[in-house]
Amino acid sequence: MLWAFFTLSLVFFVVCVVVVAIDWPLQAFPTACESVSQGQQISVIFVGLFLHQKSLSRPAIVRTAILTVTAAIVPIVLTGFFGVFVVSQHVHLARCISCTAVRVVFGTFFLHQLVWPVDRASASGIREFSAFALIYYTLLVVSTQLSFEDDTATAVYLLMASNAWMALSPVFEWRLLKADTQYWRGLGHRMLIGGCQQSIQEVLSSKGLHVLLEMHRHDLLDFAHLNFATKIGRGASAVVYQGTLHATEPVAIKVFSPPEISEATVEAFSQEAAVWAILDHPNVTSFYGLCVSPPTICLVSELCNGSLADHLAAAASSKVGGLHRVAQLCYMLDAARAVAYLHSFTPSLLHRDIKPSNFLLDGVNNRVKLSDFGESRLAEKQDHMRRMTVRGTVEYMAPEVIDGKQGHATYNTRADVYSLAMTFWDISHPDGTKYPGGGRKNHMHLFRLVLSGARPTILSDMSAALQDVLERAWHADPDVRPSALDIVDSVENLLEDECCVIAQLLTQCTNGHARSSKGGGNGGTMAIRGASLVQDMLQLDVAIDGREALRIGNALLETGFLHDIHHAAAFIYDGEYIWETSSAVACMSTTSSSSKSTEPQSSCSRGGSRMLCMCKQHAQGMRRRRRRNSLVRDFHKKRAHEENLFTVELLHEHDVHTDPNADDGL
Repeated sequence: MLWAFFTLSLVFFVVCVVVVAIDWPLQAFPTACESVSQGQQISVIFVGLFLHQKSLSRPAIVRTAILTVTAAIVPIVLTGFFGVFVVSQHVHLARCISCTAVRVVFGTFFLHQLVWPVDRASASGIREFSAFALIYYTLLVVSTQLSFEDDTATAVYLLMASNAWMALSPVFEWRLLKADTQYWRGLGHRMLIGGCQQSIQEVLSSKGLHVLLEMHRHDLLDFAHLNFATKIGRGASAVVYQGTLHATEPVAIKVFSPPEISEATVEAFSQEAAVWAILDHPNVTSFYGLCVSPPTICLVSELCNGSLADHLAAAASSKVGGLHRVAQLCYMLDAARAVAYLHSFTPSLLHRDIKPSNFLLDGVNNRVKLSDFGESRLAEKQDHMRRMTVRGTVEYMAPEVIDGKQGHATYNTRADVYSLAMTFWDISHPDGTKYPGGGRKNHMHLFRLVLSGARPTILSDMSAALQDVLERAWHADPDVRPSALDIVDSVENLLEDECCVIAQLLTQCTNGHARSSKGGGNGGTMAIRGASLVQDMLQLDVAIDGREALRIGNALLETGFLHDIHHAAAFIYDGEYIWETSSAVACMSTTSSSSKSTEPQSSCSRGGSRMLCMCKQHAQGMRRRRRRNSLVRDFHKKRAHEENLFTVELLHEHDVHTDPNADDGL
């Protein structure tokens, strides 16, 4: 590319020198002169525009070339247009204005890069190149104005000076492209994260990096927009930091620094980013984008408040020694909905590593959200068995996965259901041990126990209905296990029964601090503040903390026992709420009002007069505001369809076998 730029600059410089030397009548051939001028600038324009591309891939070069040619042709076309359609006495003025305007636009573009260099190459290199281009366009603008004022001699001298200056362009282009190459190879100094400088290794496969960037360019974030705060987790291959995006949005930043970006690395990151980018559900963590600053690759997502595993450990050590039954069902329902959502795709999407540590709790409503899609794959066909590599965490692996040969096993979505059942057991037994005496690190012993039919012991106080759900979900025969959607339906019924009891208790407690309200369309209905309900839940030991009380409050909204006074918001501390008087307290009907769909119903589940009630949707998080990156993805969805076909193809099994006994990292 550099040799092409050098040759192009040399050719146009010689042409300009010859034209001036033979005293060519420039005014007689304005279109030809403008063509020569634009040809001389084309390499500078190309390099300037190329810095704004997200990668060094062939499509990025093609896009830059198209933009460059378009930018160069516009002034030529305008010059010819004015000569044909503008009256002769105004042609010179029109051409002067158009050429000056175009050069001012280019000059402004490089002035912007001079002041605010993009996150490519080096800031000093970009500023040096931009200053060079800015000087050139300044000379051209002044020369054009002098020519219009008939100061031809001075205009010619300035034109020669600009040509001589432009002859130096290959030098500045070489310096900038060299800095850009070093940037992509990961050479030089990089940022400090958490006070420790990252180890820098030269990326051996630059092609792999640019393939990754090209495939996910619509989800790319600028590293300059990320602020790193504190480290919140570490795994075998990544470190997770708390930070902010655009200085306002709290985010979790999963940082990878692979020793090389090979085809396997590209495939691994593409699989996780491709899955995460298409998911949009209240029980799935939101994906904000991919960020690359060689050799560091980051996945940016919403910031949550710890994992479900951490919350269960805290609950086990609390004064109540565990979670209340209604809180357990809330977390189970959230987890089941997340898995059912993945399985609702056609073909189904398998997570392959369902466990409490991969479920996070959001910081607003304490809603459980599924994360970590690095092992996710597409099923061959809906509910059909498919041969894939053995993946997952030992205690949560289904028998058919454990029974695989040579690192491969044949399984389907029911393997996720088995893992979900084990997660349910953890929720209901936060201080229990699945296989006493088995030893967490004695994987082969655990494998033998599971294959022989051993399952964790269930406490006697568990309801028969929930026990039946667990026993069917972890059955040895995958065909006997219910689907995740069936589990959602069962848990919804159980949650409604438990919420009925909680509603009765809370109604008795809140009668003393309810106040009359005219909102909600119920005349003199007594309204209760959310903070009062939270306090009552804590006093009744229904919740172990305020965040868990918020989740239970949303469960009461979802099941129809409680309503926001305006039927238009989720449960919050400052909200005002009313009890459903028609049947909530009496519990005349315990039939679940929700269908088997993972989407909420459009009307209130109770009380036919509230057909516009949106309490259930808000309680489930379905009425949340869509984030900007989701809107951008929708805008580009059609254009990116062909690229996504290749991305989705990566979700099929191409990975090699790794040791299934190794504990999964972040």
